Amino acid sequence: MFITEQNRQVWLDFYDAAIKFRDMQPWTWMQETDLFGVQDPITGETGYCCIMGEAGVHLSMAVYMGASGLNSFFNLLESETEQDARINGIKQQCLMVSFEDRDMISPENMKRIKELGLKFKGRRQWIQAQEYQPGRLPWHITDAQAQYLTLVLQQAMEMATRFKDDPDVLGDEDNMLLRTATQVDGQWQWKDMYQPASDWEEEPMVTTDPDLVARAKATLETAKGAILFAVSYMMQPVQDAPDQQPYFPQIALWIDYESGMIISSLLISPGDDFQGWFFDSLHDLLGAIPMQIVVPNEMTCDMIESICEALDIELILAPEEPIFEEIYQLIDKMSDHNN
Repeated sequence: MFITEQNRQVWLDFYDAAIKFRDMQPWTWMQETDLFGVQDPITGETGYCCIMGEAGVHLSMAVYMGASGLNSFFNLLESETEQDARINGIKQQCLMVSFEDRDMISPENMKRIKELGLKFKGRRQWIQAQEYQPGRLPWHITDAQAQYLTLVLQQAMEMATRFKDDPDVLGDEDNMLLRTATQVDGQWQWKDMYQPASDWEEEPMVTTDPDLVARAKATLETAKGAILFAVSYMMQPVQDAPDQQPYFPQIALWIDYESGMIISSLLISPGDDFQGWFFDSLHDLLGAIPMQIVVPNEMTCDMIESICEALDIELILAPEEPIFEEIYQLIDKMSDHNN
């Protein structure tokens, strides 16, 4: 995690590229929607680059990894409610290089800076590198991620220069510029490609266990009426071990439509069997398949959309439902109580 004889040059190269990118200030002429891809020449995975800071608030570059990462960016950008914006912010999947005040630098990043003998001074001059995983606190990056980010920063500076002269270089809504590399005489040689939208559009919905569906259809009747169901994040992170990335637990709630009373709840940690619990709820709690399920946010929709489709349940997205606002306030109080 920290500096050794083996990784010292990796990190010096990273900070050199980050300093040059910071001093270039490409956010003064680029917007966060001016996206382009950089393929990792080692793994083949594509990171989609977003340069932020046009408003002068958060100077950074985020690299959204793969189709799922890019989808997390689009979800955040297209959030229609405050609750969705908060959830989609937590669900980001990217590597980020940001330029911060000294007091915003994490202990891990500060330790690395000191071990390299680097010195920064002034507002938004300190360099922070972090990994964002859905539902988790930002975490320090690995040596391999630092190597990749070095290449991305170098390509981002080249693309920012080209974009300044020709904004059309990044493509359009149907095709996005993708930088790829091959090695020639020990050096990376980069070229342009244009990736069609079909390669980076929204991922398919989560699949449902067919055995759980068959059992529910064989043993449960459909009940008239609607029930409310909500999933949200608890804002108090949990860390299972000192070397593990902390996560935000999710809380899932069944709520009676008429009274607004919580019928049942589940605290969800990474790796928990959410689908198994959901189907158990149909059998043991509701005793039926509801005709309609009303949900408050896109995350809840995504989690149960395939189940509802398999069981012919009408799924209704209703963020304006007053009961949901009361539920959010209750969840916030629960999070504050645990702080």
